[in-house]
Amino acid sequence: MVVIPISQLAKRIPRDGGGDPSFLSLEAVMEVLTPEQALECINRYLKQAEYVAEANRKWSQRRRQQVKDLHQRARVLYPHTPFEKLTREQMKEVMKNS
Repeated sequence: MVVIPISQLAKRIPRDGGGDPSFLSLEAVMEVLTPEQALECINRYLKQAEYVAEANRKWSQRRRQQVKDLHQRARVLYPHTPFEKLTREQMKEVMKNS
């Protein structure tokens, strides 16, 4: 693993109008980073992107299960009322029992 001293690199990194890094070509990257540092940045980014995608997938899965559980509780408590037509008070009762 190559340690990248960001404090030393920050002055050499090109920035866009919002202050974000803005490399326009691979050659520009290689003027600032060594090949090892560039590979380390790429690997870190890919690891972070995979982690975020997995975290979002798990969150979505939990959220879908929570909504499914709410629908099931609503059917038990109010079997003749469609979920979409529950009143605010009924929805509070469904959520209280969850």
